[in-house]
Amino acid sequence: GLGTQALRDVDVAAHCRPQPALGRIEGWIQNAVIAGEDQRFFEHPGYELDAWVAAFKANQRDGEPLQGASTITQQLAKLLYTGDARAPARKLREWLYAVEMERTLGKGRILQLYLAVLPWGDGICGAEAAARHRLGKSAHQLKPREAAWLASLLVNPDQQLRRWARDEEAARERTAAVLKGIKRLPRERREAELDALVSWRPPVGRQAR
Repeated sequence: GLGTQALRDVDVAAHCRPQPALGRIEGWIQNAVIAGEDQRFFEHPGYELDAWVAAFKANQRDGEPLQGASTITQQLAKLLYTGDARAPARKLREWLYAVEMERTLGKGRILQLYLAVLPWGDGICGAEAAARHRLGKSAHQLKPREAAWLASLLVNPDQQLRRWARDEEAARERTAAVLKGIKRLPRERREAELDALVSWRPPVGRQAR
């Protein structure tokens, strides 16, 4: 074993600044992060071989080190254990930790740990801190479009925030794509949220009050 069972009870968010509120992270933010980061999260064993092979072939063509195709479990392994060096040995360790976490922790705990330690730009760590800092409310209070917007930042938080300032239409499309991917959102509610997103604008560049 790799010792991942120790994560069952540990407060992994203790190193985050500012400190997030303790407790389970609930609400649409869970579904939005899955929609934006790993739509097959509840179906795969911690990795997706087909996606990895496709990413490997693309990286080989571009002459770049292996990157991309990481599941939520793999990204959590990277955040907690392996770092993000672009090397085959590091990627192999990431896979091993991901498989072990799936076995010892289960999907629910993995998702909660991921939401607790995710970097959200500007030094913000974790979904609760991000929701309070960006939108002035707790994560469980977020509307679907607000949760989708926060999740849309995760591809590169600082870059995506700048994108809202210079190319709002493209940034809004990214948020809409996440919103459309939220599986548990009823169709009528989804359509209403997408309609509201057309004129909704996040408080980019300042802390919400």
